[in-house]
Amino acid sequence: MAKKGKAASGEPQGGVKAPTPGSNGYDKKKLEGYVSECEEAQTEIDEIMQAAKDKCAPLREQIADIKKAANEDDGIPRKEFNAVLQERRLRRKADGVRDKLSAEQQDQFDLMKQALGMLADTPLGQAAMH
Repeated sequence: MAKKGKAASGEPQGGVKAPTPGSNGYDKKKLEGYVSECEEAQTEIDEIMQAAKDKCAPLREQIADIKKAANEDDGIPRKEFNAVLQERRLRRKADGVRDKLSAEQQDQFDLMKQALGMLADTPLGQAAMH
């Protein structure tokens, strides 16, 4: 890997500023400010995530109860049932990836999948099969 040299201005390449004489190269107050801002944002993220976790807890219990009933009442095997649920969830998520693209981007997406031999599950591929 090539070493980063100095630009004609004397500043290192890559946007890194030259160290201030007599320092280790970092402005302590600015660095503390950046760290503090990041920590505050992370604290807010943690609070939001905990609130979401608390809100989801009853729904997770409901799902556990449904799975238990499926197994106990109808003999549906747990591991296989969980696999079915996981596959369906992942398929919905994968299907949503294409839906988030513009029409032009969807066309390019379909062309890439066609090139990779993955066209059958796209609208274009389904239309071609009929």
